[in-house]
Amino acid sequence: MTAQNMVAAFGTTLIIGPKWCGKTTTGEQKAKSILRMQDPDRREGYFAAASAKPSLLLKGENPRLIDEWQMAPVLWDAVRTAEDQRQEEGLFILTGSTSVDNNTVMHSGTGRISRMKMYPMSLFESKESNGAIFLKKIFDDPNMDIDGIRSELTVEELIFFACRGGWPAIRSATTIRAGKKRCFTDPSIPVAAMGLSPEYLQTDGRYALIEFKLGSREIEEGAKHLLKISNLVKKHNEKEKQVPLREPDLLIIITSGEMAYSRADGVKVIPIGTLRD
Repeated sequence: MTAQNMVAAFGTTLIIGPKWCGKTTTGEQKAKSILRMQDPDRREGYFAAASAKPSLLLKGENPRLIDEWQMAPVLWDAVRTAEDQRQEEGLFILTGSTSVDNNTVMHSGTGRISRMKMYPMSLFESKESNGAIFLKKIFDDPNMDIDGIRSELTVEELIFFACRGGWPAIRSATTIRAGKKRCFTDPSIPVAAMGLSPEYLQTDGRYALIEFKLGSREIEEGAKHLLKISNLVKKHNEKEKQVPLREPDLLIIITSGEMAYSRADGVKVIPIGTLRD
């Protein structure tokens, strides 16, 4: 669901996601009035109002964006109360902290405040990939013909895009170096980061084995590796009849090359400059 549709469908929308991915900018584009809690010229007045009568800060044309709402956590409950009273859609947009500290609010927001997740831009979203190949469609139809689909991107361009990343707001290396870094030390971390759940993984369950190769000479090596893993799963299932593993739905090599094609062994070779979704 797009930001426009979500704001129109719910009373309050909380935009969450990693730093610098464009949460505030997206909220600004949809809002008709804005409260910037971090404004140094008005911050103290905002804090005083939040302590005395937080509903004062909600006054303004709707949808009203409250940026960095967590600086005055009482605004969370004020928004929830206003939504209950008015029973309207498109009232508020909240941006700031990606998590809600239940020790500082009276209500979790469940059933009242919808959450929209944002991520760094993909190459398709930044208009570098031509988007000719839909990963979702390949999962639905593994035999889909991709032969001959081309990418216009060069290796030099891909290196530049990889260094730039998908962060529309980041232009300073100092900002990145000063920020906190975290590694995935447990599989639960990426599951939580992707917003997945045991129910989701059990309901869908489809997955692909994917290798990334810069040059065309490495494709054969990548294909052998993918087929080896796939065969290991098959051999496991021959021995473990009661608890079999799901075999991979797709074997994919993503390259910096120009043309997509399906190999005779079933491995799909796809230029990154053709991908979307």
